Amino acid sequence: MNQLIIKGIEFESKYIPNKNFYFLGSFTYQVNENADGLKNYSLIPNSILRIGIGYMDSYLSAGLFNSYQSAFYSNTLYNDETTIVVNPESEAFINLSLNLTFKLKNIFNSASFPNLVAEVYCTNLLDQKYFIPSINPIINTKPGAAGRAFYFKLRYEM
Repeated sequence: MNQLIIKGIEFESKYIPNKNFYFLGSFTYQVNENADGLKNYSLIPNSILRIGIGYMDSYLSAGLFNSYQSAFYSNTLYNDETTIVVNPESEAFINLSLNLTFKLKNIFNSASFPNLVAEVYCTNLLDQKYFIPSINPIINTKPGAAGRAFYFKLRYEM
């Protein structure tokens, strides 16, 4: 019988001191074991901590968020003889992101200006290189993300 036992705890909190600002955070801790007693079988990190701050008004919204993850476990736990080590092992990493939204009609304060919203999303601002276990048991890890990335969007609201 295939069985995975997962035990853990999670906390979440959000604090809104006034109508413009908010703070949020969460912490997750988990351990797991399969029916054969192999610990960390799912390879998922034991700890994840997320914190963020946000601001909103009629002109813009902004959010700065940070996520910390402890290291993933190696897929060599159950494929030791066949897994080829081609990349670094997983290590703890952080992912800092920024999200900005500009309500252009409100910024320009013009009834004739189109109802446009500009958005900027930046992820992995610190350009962290991290590796996660490969689901292909031939290699040990693969890159977890492409690196720092910026996304832009302009949309019209009816």
